[in-house]
Amino acid sequence: MAAKKSKSKKSSFSKAFTPEQRKYIERYISHVAGLMELGSWTIEVDWATESPADALAANSSYGDSTHCVVTFNRAWVDMPSDMQRQVLVHELCHCYLFAIDESANDAVEVLGTKREAALFQAQFNNHIEMVTDRLADTISKFLPEFRMPAADSGRSLAAV
Repeated sequence: MAAKKSKSKKSSFSKAFTPEQRKYIERYISHVAGLMELGSWTIEVDWATESPADALAANSSYGDSTHCVVTFNRAWVDMPSDMQRQVLVHELCHCYLFAIDESANDAVEVLGTKREAALFQAQFNNHIEMVTDRLADTISKFLPEFRMPAADSGRSLAAV
């Protein structure tokens, strides 16, 4: 579920962003989090860890805290800026949904069989992601444009 730590890998991915890009992304996340009234949250980016290949980005929470960590993957780096913004907003929307994820995790523990639990989790995750995407699509329209600074000349982020 979205609130669980996803399997991500540490690699040369930490070199995928220039210092200017990191600073811009962190400022943008902070600004948008404020607009989304997530001011009580501590939201950090783990630049050394790449999110799983099946996720453009990931947001992991820590229990009932208001602290989370966002990671990105290589595909996000090369996306058009409007899609990068939508993904950022999608990950921030998860902050509002982590408690629902935890409730679903509790429900899974009382389901009768592993098959029932797996089916419930798959359906639940699918619905949470659809709702999160819909919220992000709607909210993104009202937010400032995302314009990540270009990488150093001659440097391909996809090749990192």
